[in-house]
Amino acid sequence: MAGAAADSAVMSLGSSDTDLADLDGPEDLVRRLLEVARTRTEMDMVWVSRINGDVLSLAIVSGALGDSTILEGSTIPLKDSFCAQVIGGRIASWVPDVRALPETRDLPMAAQLGIRAFVSVPIKAATGSVIGMLTAVSTDPRDVDERTRDFLQMLADSASDLLRDVPIDGDDRRRLRDRIGRVIDHDLLTIAFQPIVDLEHRRVAGYEALSRFPGEPARPDQWFADAAAVGLGVALELHAARTAVSALTNLPPDTYLSINLSPAALVSVEPSELMPTDPTRLVLELTEHARVGDYEQLRHALDRFRGAGVRIAVDDAGAGFASFRHILELEPDIVKVDLAISQGIHRDPARQALVGGISELARHSGATLVAEGVEEPADLDRLATLGVSIFQGYLFGRPAPLPSNGLPEAAIPAHTIGTPAHRSRRVMESRFETAVLSAAVPTAIVDLDGTMRSVSDRFAAFLGRTTAEMTGRRFQELTHPEDLDADVEHLRACLEGRADGYRMTKRYLRPDGSPVSADLIATVVRDRDGAPLYFVSHVLPL
Repeated sequence: MAGAAADSAVMSLGSSDTDLADLDGPEDLVRRLLEVARTRTEMDMVWVSRINGDVLSLAIVSGALGDSTILEGSTIPLKDSFCAQVIGGRIASWVPDVRALPETRDLPMAAQLGIRAFVSVPIKAATGSVIGMLTAVSTDPRDVDERTRDFLQMLADSASDLLRDVPIDGDDRRRLRDRIGRVIDHDLLTIAFQPIVDLEHRRVAGYEALSRFPGEPARPDQWFADAAAVGLGVALELHAARTAVSALTNLPPDTYLSINLSPAALVSVEPSELMPTDPTRLVLELTEHARVGDYEQLRHALDRFRGAGVRIAVDDAGAGFASFRHILELEPDIVKVDLAISQGIHRDPARQALVGGISELARHSGATLVAEGVEEPADLDRLATLGVSIFQGYLFGRPAPLPSNGLPEAAIPAHTIGTPAHRSRRVMESRFETAVLSAAVPTAIVDLDGTMRSVSDRFAAFLGRTTAEMTGRRFQELTHPEDLDADVEHLRACLEGRADGYRMTKRYLRPDGSPVSADLIATVVRDRDGAPLYFVSHVLPL
């Protein structure tokens, strides 16, 4: 990039209105965390940034980046930062080489500072909104493994708790209070409604109320984060809640309205301020990201609503530090799986295991499970097999204001799982598969065409492969050519109803092509009508 273009990045060094050197306490602890992060990642520089409208401020910095001088208080246009790309979902939270991606190689920030690699994880407010980022950068290409990224996220969570009490002073504070005050005083906030679909009964069960604001910043979570930072967080939350509840009468009588409130807002509001004519149609969502210091106080506040018939939901389950504690402590009526867990779950066994655990916990506690952020049919199908019955996401409908002539439309995708009986069968199949794959011998669930649907760790280890390498491959690829015909003939007999299973000695192939012998015991699993569904294969190494 030419020098003039690089200069246009307008990184303002040391231009913050707040003199962070004058602050004490939490910042010192955060600096120590950044030193740990820099050592662990072997990156050149690590910083904590704050998002202030359309500007990214580097609040605390550790390390050096070549000859570049980056001071605490430096500001960067948010649109020119890596963070904006990560928050917007356009790139992953880590990039081993920024020159390899068109989304990053032309960013002024990369050219101006000579950054080649970075990893950036969000810092969140109590409401779960992104208020900044913990970012590590290097002037050389460098990869960061998943364990290190998880470690950085843990540090970011700690930094968010420490920095939450650091005040915003001066003109920034006055500007934010004025902007947020105008929204509250002049009723400028509007509500968008996103349908929540009960797929088993093929109907819209409810709508989640989502706040929308005029002007910049465009992201609602930033408005709530700014409000919390200047002492107006609860006021803005309650204003949004009242605005949403006032629209409840415009929703179909057999649906509910779900609104988001933080623990701080819940313990400070009188139920009468939010109570609709029919309280049973109201659901209060408690964000899972929010730390709770006093569960007894929060339970008391929730009981006041519950006593009137209001239901309680735990939002974003699985995404933050208290994945199960909110559920155990608060006994919610509804548990909502975070979109970060739902999206891509069909190809991620770890996420499937997590949702399976949440599903069992919800089932035992009597809670209804809802999956957020569902966009792909494959994710929908996998979530259904894990016990999810209600869904929310772009696959069913985007958030929209109430039109003058009706309601936001909710689509029931044509491909979806059909009848309740079929859905229940898929759930039972999933639980059966989980039990089978826990067997002490190498085991696989094999589709009728020979594709490995699920593979146990023991089976993968027996062949010198990982479960990821095995899943999706066909057994024909893994079988010695001289044994393949006999194996296929046995399989055909099962498919034609001439047998329910078979046992044979065969040779499998390891990645280097070397054979390894085993006894294969294959059993066909059929539905109630006798039609084959898949095979369960047990392997006894010789």
